[in-house]
Formats: sequence, structure tokens, C-alpha cells
Amino acid sequence: MSEFEKFDEKTFTKPHHIREQQIIYKTIEQVGRRGAKEFYFRPESGAHALPGQVDQDLMDANPDDFGIRVYCGLLREDLVLLLNGDVKTKLDPNDCPNVGPHFRLAKRLVNALLKAEREGFIRFTSGGIEMDDDYEFEI
Repeated sequence: MSEFEKFDEKTFTKPHHIREQQIIYKTIEQVGRRGAKEFYFRPESGAHALPGQVDQDLMDANPDDFGIRVYCGLLREDLVLLLNGDVKTKLDPNDCPNVGPHFRLAKRLVNALLKAEREGFIRFTSGGIEMDDDYEFEI
């Protein structure tokens, strides 16, 4: 399973999480139609997450619940790498046991892909990522 498929398999039961999950899927549809505009995403310490906006009243009412995050990589306006996520329970994603691993994977993977592109080993295209057959990289 891909990382996003693993996220998709998760069941969120709180009504505000169900609503956030719906917002995430609608945002993904919009990105597919209109491109990966920066305003769709939430920058978080070197990574990007969906949804872009989190309701401040919800955060105030739930101090240990910063909402659902799905981490991703913005590689090009027409190429987004959707990864995994969960309910964020700490302000700093590194401190959150739920999203921390997904956040760190997103940062490592995106940095490795961007470095490989700069070095000419991979190419980002509207169809995905093309990689030289003999190139291997570590994340």
C-alpha cells in the first residue's frame, strides 16, 4: 500500500475529524483540477500538509487536538506526492507521536527527491517521476 492508501484506510470517529477528512479529499480534488497552489497547503517546518486551514475555534476547544494532517511533497504545480498522516496532538509535529513519523518521512523523501532532481538522476513530469534505471537513493 502507498502511504496515502494507509491514511485512507484510517477511521476517524470524531465529527470534527470526519469533517476535516472531507475537506482534505475536496482539497485534493481541487488540486487535481487547478494545480498545487501554495494556498491549498499548510507549511509545517519544512514539509507541507493538508488541510491548509485549521479552524481556530476548533483548536481552542480542543487544546490537545490540532486536527488531522496529511503530509505531502509539492514537487511541481502539477505533481504532488501524497503521503500519510493522522491526528496532530502537539503544536510541533516532531513532538507528536501520531504525525511525527509521517512528518519526518515527508521531509526526508521530498529532500531526497529534490536533490536527485538537481543532480539530474530523476525528472518530474506531469505524468509522475522518471528515474534513471541504475539510480538508487536513500531516505
